[in-house]
Amino acid sequence: EDSTLLGEMNLMADIYEGKLPSEYDQFFPRNSPKQIVNLIRLAWDDLATQVGRLPELRGEPMNNSNTEEERVALLERIGHAYLRNAEPKGKIAMFVLAWWLVGIGRAVALVTPNDKLKTPIISVRDPRTAFPNVRKTAGNFVVELEDIIFKYQISEQEMKNRGLATKPLTGWEQRGQQHYGTVLEYIDKDKWIVASDGGTVHTA
Repeated sequence: EDSTLLGEMNLMADIYEGKLPSEYDQFFPRNSPKQIVNLIRLAWDDLATQVGRLPELRGEPMNNSNTEEERVALLERIGHAYLRNAEPKGKIAMFVLAWWLVGIGRAVALVTPNDKLKTPIISVRDPRTAFPNVRKTAGNFVVELEDIIFKYQISEQEMKNRGLATKPLTGWEQRGQQHYGTVLEYIDKDKWIVASDGGTVHTA
């Protein structure tokens, strides 16, 4: 099931990049430009721009007292701070979430505590790297996860920056001048494990 979904997501992302599947070639004269790809890209970006606007966070005071108005104002500032501190920041985070949603119908955000800022940080992930094990749904909405695995590739330098590269580069994928290795993240309610084919495992 994950393999099928991943294939469909990659297909849509490829269409956005201008790679129309070969089965559509029959609908175009030979050597003619395939304008439908450009139309999909424009429509996709336009929808994401419309959907991915920053929300207007507004609290409703329970009475007209100064204390209650100050409380509501504080909650609004906290909510906007969550968006400002998101990765990527604010407007871009909302656009990227919307871009994945309107394009492939799936978006993933991870919320983690930041001890330095004393605040949760929302980070948007590529849904093609996320493999959730769903415990409970309501309609089409995921309510609770059993666990989730992220699988993706990063460069050798990024591996080293994260302390995930301790092995020689034998067997790593090379693209251009860069070497890439695979990272796996496993997250459940008790643990968060980050492992790499560079030979290092981090557990939180």
